Amino acid sequence: MTDFEQIKPSQSQWLVVAVAVALALAALISLREILMPFAIGALIAYLGDPLVDRLEERSFSRTTGESANDKHFGGLKDYRSSEGRTVLVPYRGPVAITVQEILGGVRSTCTYTGAMKLKQLSKCATFIRCTQ
Repeated sequence: MTDFEQIKPSQSQWLVVAVAVALALAALISLREILMPFAIGALIAYLGDPLVDRLEERSFSRTTGESANDKHFGGLKDYRSSEGRTVLVPYRGPVAITVQEILGGVRSTCTYTGAMKLKQLSKCATFIRCTQ
């Protein structure tokens, strides 16, 4: 017997994998209205990163958003977060600052879409399926 003959999956293992894949697809389809804004945001961030890298090469920093807040608004307010910056945090202490950054990003998303509440987020954005 070769090694490949010993590793053959049984029919019951294939059935378990097929059911798990079907359940995962059903969950994604049923949650698509909630997941779509996050997926589009991730896509925009992924596609925009090369542009930001080019701007960094020409001495534009990723922290320009924070600098603009300092210059025009007297600093970063408690309810805002600076967008487009990368922070390396060696100390893993209180999580309040990280939560503030996440909440600021969610608030920005709601502001961009005009949603007053998270529940309205999927209704305030229009998604168009492109087939070509």
